[in-house]
Amino acid sequence: MKKALDISQRLVSHRARLDPNQRLAVMRLYAELLADIGRNEAALRTIREGLSDVSPATVNATIHSHALSIEVMILTRMGQYEEAVSLGQRLLAGNAKRSDLRGGAVIKMRLGLIKIEQRDTGTAMEYVEQAAKDFQECGDLRGEGWALTTLGEILLTLGHRAKGTQAFLRGTALANQIGVCSDDYRRALLRIIDARPTKPCADAARREIKRITDAGEILNRSVF
Repeated sequence: MKKALDISQRLVSHRARLDPNQRLAVMRLYAELLADIGRNEAALRTIREGLSDVSPATVNATIHSHALSIEVMILTRMGQYEEAVSLGQRLLAGNAKRSDLRGGAVIKMRLGLIKIEQRDTGTAMEYVEQAAKDFQECGDLRGEGWALTTLGEILLTLGHRAKGTQAFLRGTALANQIGVCSDDYRRALLRIIDARPTKPCADAARREIKRITDAGEILNRSVF
């Protein structure tokens, strides 16, 4: 992770040479890395600096929306739920106007995760179920796996153990198939284990955590 941060910092320091889309993408990546190591305030400053450094008129709408989605994620981790929900709702409306199905699905997941943190499982399930359908419709296996594992978590929390186990195992199978190693996914796996789920879910979560850990170690050895 340290080497990845060092490389990102070098890219950030030379971003003036890049076009607006590249500049914002570099700042988004750096903000994500900072958030992954718990430096949320620095991550928030970074993504906001990246957004203020470009004009929305000169940046691809999807790239701009993706950066704002990362701001929602960071605000959520900082516990600033009201601001995160407000921004997320604006993004959701913008994605709907552009008919951006995948972008809307990502934001629905962000909003669903906020509702999980707020213990509003009913609203969380509505967002996540719709996100799963949207990801499936646009053929995004990564997103579908993310949504299904989260949906499984919600169903298990509500006591629907059979449906929850089914959704969670479908989600982890998709994530394993395409090699998902994201921090959001790892956090969901840890939450499942902490929740004392069914044995198949616990076993699947532990296998996936081991896969993610092993992948990180291999990457560090081979690339850095």
